[in-house]
Amino acid sequence: MLSSHLTFSSEPAKPITLQPLIFAICPTKEPTAPAAPVTTTVSPGLGLQCSKNPKYAVAPGMPTAPTASES
Repeated sequence: MLSSHLTFSSEPAKPITLQPLIFAICPTKEPTAPAAPVTTTVSPGLGLQCSKNPKYAVAPGMPTAPTASES
């Protein structure tokens, strides 16, 4: 016999995952970190110096709105 309406509980259903009991006694693997990348270190004093006092942090200029062909 089919019901004409369904009733729902006040709380939505939550999915539950259960682990088989046979795996409960298996030892887990120890986590290992990924290998470190190969890096090099260079002293800043040995490189070429561009300028101690730069004129501008950015190139001076006025921003403009893009034209219809650029957008």
